Amino acid sequence: MNRHKGRFLWWRNLSACFLSACLLLCSSSSVFAASADVYEPGDNTFNAEATCIDTNGTKQSHTIHTIDDEDWICFKAQPQWTYKIVLDNVGNDIDVVLEVYDTDGSTRLERKNRGFDGEKEEVDFTPSKEGTYYVKVTHTGFFIDDTQYNIHITKIAPALTLLVEPTEVIVQEGGQGEFTIKLSEQPENDVKIEIEADPTINDSDITTSTTNLTLTAENNYEQTVTLNAAKDDDAVAGQTIFFCKGCQC
Repeated sequence: MNRHKGRFLWWRNLSACFLSACLLLCSSSSVFAASADVYEPGDNTFNAEATCIDTNGTKQSHTIHTIDDEDWICFKAQPQWTYKIVLDNVGNDIDVVLEVYDTDGSTRLERKNRGFDGEKEEVDFTPSKEGTYYVKVTHTGFFIDDTQYNIHITKIAPALTLLVEPTEVIVQEGGQGEFTIKLSEQPENDVKIEIEADPTINDSDITTSTTNLTLTAENNYEQTVTLNAAKDDDAVAGQTIFFCKGCQC
């Protein structure tokens, strides 16, 4: 009885040891590290580790190569402009998190994590000042082997509004007046302006000093137009409406 009992205990212990070893083997097989991309190390904003990217839509391909990997990407930005930051072509095994940081590299301004594994993230970012900003990319959820993603940033010009001040000018016969044409924001290129009189409300005695002008950086995207009112023989007060149209062409 004791011998059988001893054998029973021995086999039971052996089985327990085998089960323990199997669990250890299964646990160790789940550890994985993907290949690092060419932009590593890029794990912080300092020590020149952050990789800079152009804001013309050029794509960079990155990899979250370890479970705790952080990718930092820097880009130069100007106020009033909008920067569309996109993470796409995301691997099926990662759920990417997109964060935007201020020029100090530590103040978070934006965070997006709306998608699931393999889905893209994007944000439209408009900075308050000129400088170098940072994008931080991490992941949440599962982590296996399909962990690549692309990042691209596109600079979008602000919506331009043509401003005319004042909008109403009274000019005596034989005299002159003026109005100013300017832009609400600084454009990317020069803006050509055409000035045309309304054919239905047009006193031919009232003319402008020019019908075409160009707003450039040299004139601070602002120009003054002179109105001339010629003398005539009648005693009727005439009026003219002028239309100002602009294009970046």
